[in-house]
Amino acid sequence: MAGQCPGAFPLLVRGDWGSPDPPPALRKKLLCYFQSQKRSGGGECELRAGTDPATGTGHLLVCFARPEVKQRVLQRQTHELHLQGKEKLKLIVTEPETVLAAEGETFEEKVVPTKALDAVSNLQTKEGFVPNYELQEKAGPAETSPSVVFENIQKCSLSCLRLLLENISGLTADDDFTVEVIPEINVAVATFIKSTDTEEFVKKCSQHRRVREFNMTARLLELTQTIRAESLPDSVSTDYITVYFESARNGGGPVSDVQLFPEENSAIITFCSHKDVNTVLERQHLLEQTLISVHPYYHSLGTVLYGGERPTMKMPDPIGVPLDLYVWQFLQRHDKLMRGINQEMAVCHCEIKWPQADCANPEVTLCPASSLSEQKQAKIKLIKTWKQDASNEFSRIMARYIAIKCKVNSEDVKNRLLKDVSLVITDISKDTVAIAGSRAAVNSAEKEVRECMEKAMKQSEREKQSIEIPVSMIPGMYVVLHNAGLEENIHKEYPCLKIFYDDKKKTVQLCGLPSEVYKIKADLLEKVLDMPRTSVAIDRHVFHYLQCVDNKEMSDKLFIKKKINAFYELEGNAVLLYGDAPKDLLEAEKQIKNSFEYKCINVEDSEIIKKEPWKKRLAFLQKTYSSSQEAVITEQSVGKENKVIIAGFSKAVAEVYQKLKDFIDKNTVVEKTIPANSVVVEFIEKEKSGVCCDLRMKGVIVRFDIKTPCISLRGPRAEVLGAVNIFEKLVSSLYSKNVPVDKPGAREFFIERKDSCIIEAKQKFGCFIRVQEEEEKQQQQQKSENVGDKVERKLYYEKRLPHGIVLAVYKALPSISGGIFGFPLELCTYSIVSSIKETLEGCMGDSSLKEVHLVDKAEETVQVLSETVKEVFSGKSSSPTLHMPPVESCKLRNKQKTKQYLKIVTTNEGLHILVEKKNVQEAMTDVVVNSVGTDLQFGVGPLCKALLETAGPALQAEFDKVKQSQASGAGSVVCTSGHALASKSVFHAVLSQWNGEQTEKVLKDVIKFCLKKTEELGLKSISFPAIGTGGFGFPKSVVAKLMLNVVFKFSSSHTLKNLQEVHFLLDPKDIDNIQAFTTELQRRAPESCNAAASPSSFDRPVSPEVSEVREMKIGSITLQVVSGDITKEDTEVIVNISNASFDATTGVFKAIMDAAGSQVVEDCALRAGQIQSGFITTQGGNLLCSKIIHLISNNHVKSQVSAVLKECEQRMYKSVAFPAIGTGQANQSPAKVADEMLDAIVEFTRQKSVQHLQTVKIVIFQKNMLKDFHESMKKREDSDSSTTDSWLSMFKSLFWGKKQPTEKKKPLILEKKVYLVTFQICGESQENVDAAESWIKNLILKEQWDATISNELIELFDESQIAALADLQRRKLVTIELENKLSPPQIKISGISRDVCYVFGDVQTMIQKMKDAEYKQSKAEFLYKLVEWRYLGSNDTFIAFDKLTNMQLEDAKIAKKPYLDVKINKKNYRVDLNTLQAHDDQGKTINIQRVSKNEELPKEWEDMQNEWVKLVNLKPSHPEYKEVEKKFRTTCTNFTIEKIERVQNPHLWQAYQLKKKSLCKKNKSENNEKLLFHGTAESSLSKINASGFDRGFAGKNAAAFGNGTYFAAHASYSAQDVYSVPDRNGKKHIYLARVLTGQFCAGKPGLKTAPPKNTADPPDLYDSVVNNVSNPTVFVIFNDIQAYPEYLITLK
Repeated sequence: MAGQCPGAFPLLVRGDWGSPDPPPALRKKLLCYFQSQKRSGGGECELRAGTDPATGTGHLLVCFARPEVKQRVLQRQTHELHLQGKEKLKLIVTEPETVLAAEGETFEEKVVPTKALDAVSNLQTKEGFVPNYELQEKAGPAETSPSVVFENIQKCSLSCLRLLLENISGLTADDDFTVEVIPEINVAVATFIKSTDTEEFVKKCSQHRRVREFNMTARLLELTQTIRAESLPDSVSTDYITVYFESARNGGGPVSDVQLFPEENSAIITFCSHKDVNTVLERQHLLEQTLISVHPYYHSLGTVLYGGERPTMKMPDPIGVPLDLYVWQFLQRHDKLMRGINQEMAVCHCEIKWPQADCANPEVTLCPASSLSEQKQAKIKLIKTWKQDASNEFSRIMARYIAIKCKVNSEDVKNRLLKDVSLVITDISKDTVAIAGSRAAVNSAEKEVRECMEKAMKQSEREKQSIEIPVSMIPGMYVVLHNAGLEENIHKEYPCLKIFYDDKKKTVQLCGLPSEVYKIKADLLEKVLDMPRTSVAIDRHVFHYLQCVDNKEMSDKLFIKKKINAFYELEGNAVLLYGDAPKDLLEAEKQIKNSFEYKCINVEDSEIIKKEPWKKRLAFLQKTYSSSQEAVITEQSVGKENKVIIAGFSKAVAEVYQKLKDFIDKNTVVEKTIPANSVVVEFIEKEKSGVCCDLRMKGVIVRFDIKTPCISLRGPRAEVLGAVNIFEKLVSSLYSKNVPVDKPGAREFFIERKDSCIIEAKQKFGCFIRVQEEEEKQQQQQKSENVGDKVERKLYYEKRLPHGIVLAVYKALPSISGGIFGFPLELCTYSIVSSIKETLEGCMGDSSLKEVHLVDKAEETVQVLSETVKEVFSGKSSSPTLHMPPVESCKLRNKQKTKQYLKIVTTNEGLHILVEKKNVQEAMTDVVVNSVGTDLQFGVGPLCKALLETAGPALQAEFDKVKQSQASGAGSVVCTSGHALASKSVFHAVLSQWNGEQTEKVLKDVIKFCLKKTEELGLKSISFPAIGTGGFGFPKSVVAKLMLNVVFKFSSSHTLKNLQEVHFLLDPKDIDNIQAFTTELQRRAPESCNAAASPSSFDRPVSPEVSEVREMKIGSITLQVVSGDITKEDTEVIVNISNASFDATTGVFKAIMDAAGSQVVEDCALRAGQIQSGFITTQGGNLLCSKIIHLISNNHVKSQVSAVLKECEQRMYKSVAFPAIGTGQANQSPAKVADEMLDAIVEFTRQKSVQHLQTVKIVIFQKNMLKDFHESMKKREDSDSSTTDSWLSMFKSLFWGKKQPTEKKKPLILEKKVYLVTFQICGESQENVDAAESWIKNLILKEQWDATISNELIELFDESQIAALADLQRRKLVTIELENKLSPPQIKISGISRDVCYVFGDVQTMIQKMKDAEYKQSKAEFLYKLVEWRYLGSNDTFIAFDKLTNMQLEDAKIAKKPYLDVKINKKNYRVDLNTLQAHDDQGKTINIQRVSKNEELPKEWEDMQNEWVKLVNLKPSHPEYKEVEKKFRTTCTNFTIEKIERVQNPHLWQAYQLKKKSLCKKNKSENNEKLLFHGTAESSLSKINASGFDRGFAGKNAAAFGNGTYFAAHASYSAQDVYSVPDRNGKKHIYLARVLTGQFCAGKPGLKTAPPKNTADPPDLYDSVVNNVSNPTVFVIFNDIQAYPEYLITLK
């Protein structure tokens, strides 16, 4: 280095000050600037001025005295000198171009070696510090350098710099110029390959905006004369290098200087001309056969340029240093020391890798730190000296710690050493240890060990002569003596004597020389005898407290700390005090009496001390005070009294007492109830919530109970009383009113708009409005009934039992749960009495029990209790026993008094099974089961709808919410709450359609799950409907058997803790299910045991003995279909089937004649030729009947049954039994026979008022026929019982004979549903409440709407339709009024407009279904008279299909269908309508035939081509066209006839012709037909063409002369727009029809049929009515087949 003189460390400063030497003033400012550490970071320096020949700008060399000052100035990014005003002079400070100061070296990644730097320094010194550019001037004209230096490039990346240079120069990087970055000095050098004016380029760079933004500077790089040769051979010398590079062959020239660096295998060679440098660099060089590399070296940069990627510098190798084992163990225990060593070594750029913790020969590895490679200056020097520096520094640091080995014979010494945390002691052998630590600590420990060893030797000699003796002394005495200085006094005289107190032995142990020990023992005994003592009596609670604390600690606290040398012991019930002097005893006694006390708290509410808050509070106080021995808390319970006692120090006792007292007062909860109206309660809850918030902050819980209704307050007594006053004032200040409204749908309308209505009422009137719930009304009624309800104690029954026990039944307070909890009363009383009996039997004679009283306030309950006691305790033995015979796994009880249950069974496990006739929505059990389809659509089936209507929409909302998470297909169960149902929960079973065993298993799993879930939920009862027997198609008998099997099996296989009852709720109308369940449950009972059953009758009861019975009500007649022997029937009449000669030898005839006896046989033989009405009547003979009606066999089953029924009614017989007529030798289809027999019965009940005949039985001998009869009954049961008098009904009147006057039906009454809803209004003024009342009434009235339906069919509604109306009324919350007396009858629907519209549509649909059903039935009847389809039977005779199949076959033929599937003898067949053959699945073929009964059609008709209806367009030249046109033009000349079509409808034509014949026969005249006109709309054409005129549309246009079909004699009448309504094209349509007007009379409004000709003969009616008898132009008929639409005229 150059030393510390000024100017030794220069920096180059450039600036724009013009002349080479700055002005004096500026020079002075520059000197001050660089001497100021604050402004420039500089210090002591001097200035040297000059001019840069390359750029012509002025510069200065600022030479500093110290290197760190130079470095500090150089590290500043910017230097600015402030001139006058706001002008600034920007200074550029860099390293001098030719100076490479060794003390401030700038390192690259491969740095010039230290020797090379020294050589350069020497060279500069020799040249007298002449800058390089000045040397160049002396050498001659300077060449321009192709390289440009960019300084301060830290803000600009290499890629960015390359782009920037391209932008400035317009050249391409790599192709035109290269860029080399020297990162350690933030410099980049751009070397231009292409010839470029670099001086101009430097100027452009200096002026470029981006360059200035990056704070970069640009200058020309000097032309160098120096190179650096690398990778030299080891043996090469300086002379060799000189000669080599002066050789022209090698491109060299004269060399001025060579600096060789053997350790780096490099050298710096300086030529006399820079041109030689260029030629040398262009060649490859071999020195002693070794390839070397040469690079240009630049003094201004202090490094070489490699022209590409710069080489990296190799870091030193790690150094291993051995470490003392025990020092290493010491350091491991002192992490802080190790961290300090790491930090100290980091200064030397060294990282330490410590050895493994358990290493036997530890060695430390010193590694170069990453900071070494990051050094900018003197990196090479640091790397070169790093190993030596690191080793020396580590040795210096580790010299602070040493380890020694020394012998230690005493454990005490070792223990003391171990306690010294600054040392680590390691056992080497039994008496040798290693001590490691800091040098000072180890030296100190070594000294201590030596001293201890010497002392131990002396002590050993004394111990050999010492003895140890005990002196008995109680602890208290020793404490007093100890406090009096016992040990100090002894040690003054005998320092080496040991004295201590043994608490276990309660002795003072003396150890020392014999003479010393005995002397001290004598002194101690004397002191014990002379010690003052006294006994003090204290309270027992304080004494208990002292028992709980440590007397030593307490004596210290009471006496010693207050300088009273005393101690206490507890002896008996007193405190024994010891003292050093009498004065100490007096002070101690005062202290005892004044310091302690106790207090007692009486706890009124014992529940407080049982709760967790009390326990926590008590635990906290005990922890706080008992742990410090200041107080003890105890609890005492004496009887009902609870006390808390606190004893201890007076202050602590007072604090604990107050805290516990406050806690008890605060937690003594009282509850007050303020009764109020429900709406008042809710008003206060919603509108006065601020009051509640304030009270809650005071610990008062406010509960608003709307159902009770009341306001409940619960909390601390003082706060609750204040809250009561507040709420009582609030309640008294409010006005409320109950507003009843009886409009249908009012409740639901309000509930749907509840929120908006409440807000509007509040905004407009400041009132709150709500709907009173039914529960609230019932509770209020019940509450009012219970007020003052005091029943005197009255004895009803008394039973004296053995052993003096009396069992009595009293009327008094209620006792059992047969009331509001829904538990069956009889079952409940039976369970109670049975339990009493079993208990008494178990303890008879050993019990002190003498009386058992059963009491209840209800008369019915008391009566049932009395009867149950009589029944259960009616045994003759002195010790009555309850006999219940087991059957399978159940035991049954006979209970005849049960009213609401069909059957009750109790299993052996105690599970009650009850079968009830009840709707599922009326269930009172905890759980009710519902069924839904796999599509999870809620509210679709009747069961689901019924539950939803009762439970409310909240049930569906909850179901929809949870169904996705709970339902997973058929067999899963969705659980919801019951909402408005009486049940707590609803289990929704997911089912699929019945398909046999698979669905049977699903149902089993569902029942099991429901039972198990009920048990798991802790619920006691569950109700099942007959699941799946509705829309899912499950067989009822299968379901009954399966469900009962699962329940009984569940009862026997589970230990039930909760489930007590399983109810089966069966629809009262579903007789099949009732039959199935009761029969199945009866089957499980023994014959000697009857299950409890309801005496109420079914609609169709089935007796258990005869399971093949089906019953239904038809009008006033009860029809029974039974399987059995007709000769055993006890009806008043039995029907027999015979041939005309009464000599048949087989079938029903022979069976009846054989059973009736010879007298009946003879009577029949005598009357065989006297048959006139198709039957004869004889006596019953030996049969149970009174009469036998013998029918002569024919194929007209229906007429024969009708004749028998009429005969029975005329003869006033009450019951009749039929066989299955025609199913024997006549070989008729059972299905057809069933239909005809039931049709006859149905028509019989309609034709005439039946007064006598009550029961009709059909006895089936062959059981396989039962199904046909049951299906026929089912069809009539499902279809509407009443039929309209449509045109098809006229077919029946034609075929069944003269229609009798319609009987007066018993009027059916539709109970008007009253929807009473009570609105409760509350406000702060009566005026506002009244205004709100008017508002809510008006709001509901605005939503009300009435709709009326008028139709003749309404009069024919039967019980099923009335029930459907009642169901609609109930479900949709409307009022339906049935007005049968009006003409036509009306149905008036009232309610919310939306609901009315819905019900209106349903009623219209109901009426349409009646029309469709009658149409289908009548059409079948009608076709049966025209065409009969038959199939070949087993005896080669053709058997007719039933009427429905007959119609289906005819329709298929007309529709030209190739096939139709039918049933023949209960097997499936496919009929080929082309070949007339039927084929089954097994290939069997049956021939089919079609027989037309009447095919007479007009000869002018065209071929129908198997069509039902055909319209033939007549040409204008056709005679028929002309005839129709002529008749039309008579009164209509202004219309244009577009076409005339003939209507060809064979079936309608034949019906018309039959009616015509009948009418001609009746009137005894052929003049009954007229050609009349009938106008209609286009929409009616197809219906009239197919079915004829329908008087169901009567009154649609006009009904002035009756409710029938109108015809006009003149076309002009029918051509009016009101009758022939124009279509959208203006076309009108008029029929020219054949009408059987017959005998007529004048019509009048309201006529439903033509009037009777004679009131004496009501059945004989006129055939039509007219507008004017003398000159009729309008005719009205009331039978639709009295007219045939022959021609259709289309006009315009």
